[in-house]
Amino acid sequence: MNESKTQDATQDGQGHRTAALSGIASFKLGKGLFFFLVAWAVYCLSDDDLHEAFSIVLLTFHQDPKLHAFDGTFKWLSTITESNMLWVAGGILSYALLAMVEGVGLFLRYYWAAYLAIAESAIFIPMEIVKLMNHFTWLMLGLLLLNIFILIYLWINRHRLFRHTHYHDRHKAKPPVST
Repeated sequence: MNESKTQDATQDGQGHRTAALSGIASFKLGKGLFFFLVAWAVYCLSDDDLHEAFSIVLLTFHQDPKLHAFDGTFKWLSTITESNMLWVAGGILSYALLAMVEGVGLFLRYYWAAYLAIAESAIFIPMEIVKLMNHFTWLMLGLLLLNIFILIYLWINRHRLFRHTHYHDRHKAKPPVST
């Protein structure tokens, strides 16, 4: 009995999910939700006084906004326009929607979602390596290893895990024609 439950949770048979695929899909959906919230926050800040908003953040963390260390940040904030903020929010929202579509597609085991996830993971690996070489953080190393795992896992298992609806539709056994 326990053996069949384990088999159901890990096999890729008809209608079964694999733990790794479900984890990847959940990660993609979570990432999409996170970036959706970031896009919403950027959008909400687009018509605010960024100097005042940054001062409030600094005061929240018991930092003095009048310190010389923050002069460069305040100068940079003065160059940002509402239009720039809206473009940034739109770009982040687009990425969030892509991640959500990826996650849903992976949960539903659509073949295109595997290739979308493979491409997205592959695109970020060189950038993460460069970032690690310039400034090592454990978070960046973790993200790099996660992207490498996703890329390898989906590539190796793409034929086993995902539906090939076009292939199966074309190669189904046709019923004999009666005359």
